[in-house]
Amino acid sequence: MAKVTIRKTRAEDFPEILKWWIEDIPFGYDLETCKIILKYVDGGSMCAVNDKGELLGHAIVSRREDDATGGIYIVRKDQRGTGVGKMLSTARMEFVGSRNFAIDSVLNRLEANNKIGFKVPSFMIYIAEGAVDHAKLDSCCDIFNNNEVIVKPFTADMMDAVLAYDKQIAGHSRDAFLRPYLELHAQQAYVATDHDGSVAGYGVTAPVASKYIKYGLFPIYGNTANTQAKLFDALMRCLPVGSTVVAAIPDENTAAIKFYKSAGLTIFEEPIAKRLYTKNLIELPLQKVGSLLNLDITRI
Repeated sequence: MAKVTIRKTRAEDFPEILKWWIEDIPFGYDLETCKIILKYVDGGSMCAVNDKGELLGHAIVSRREDDATGGIYIVRKDQRGTGVGKMLSTARMEFVGSRNFAIDSVLNRLEANNKIGFKVPSFMIYIAEGAVDHAKLDSCCDIFNNNEVIVKPFTADMMDAVLAYDKQIAGHSRDAFLRPYLELHAQQAYVATDHDGSVAGYGVTAPVASKYIKYGLFPIYGNTANTQAKLFDALMRCLPVGSTVVAAIPDENTAAIKFYKSAGLTIFEEPIAKRLYTKNLIELPLQKVGSLLNLDITRI
């Protein structure tokens, strides 16, 4: 076997990594979002390479004071079973240190991940997927046209209020990721406010890397199911009819699953992943999550 080393990921690595990723998983992040992720994780993105400099695998970790989240863990198909994955696992655990480490494990890796220390189970993540259908939204106006909140397009003057709201959802500041992410996707972001003007939720539509899906609804957050539904409606209406979308829903949010189905989206019967921790469960406001912000570097 050629010599394999671990080095930090470079922005130019992502096109190849994403090519591998969408062979196994329905969607990945667009390249510009990957660049934001790379900066946000601050050294936590790592690649396995051979002595010719060829990419063999990748893993990523974002760290906070007491916990960490990992994802985009993949080994090139012809290198699986060669020890590359073990090298990446060792490198990312060194980066995590003694923190409580979370991953979203695909179901066929649950037992293997349990054996390496991910023993604390949490929520399942389901995928909603389908085509934008404005007429279908119109037919469900009782769900999507509620007056509980006011939904407006995101503007730059809303940034600080949205960041403060997001901190309540996540339990920590994600400004270093969310600010550039919102700036990048500002034309397809919406904010819900209560009638007193306070932020009650927000949502973003972003392009994704995929063979057939065009956009991801990442995230949809709202204090109530009605707020999430109204944000979902706004996000869908800013997209061309017929374009394909995807969302990632925690299983505890059954109300969100209901409004996705009402809009004609399909909920996959089998979850795409299960959240696992190495030490202790982190309580998260899952009822406020109509779709996750990110499945690889954020808690929720």
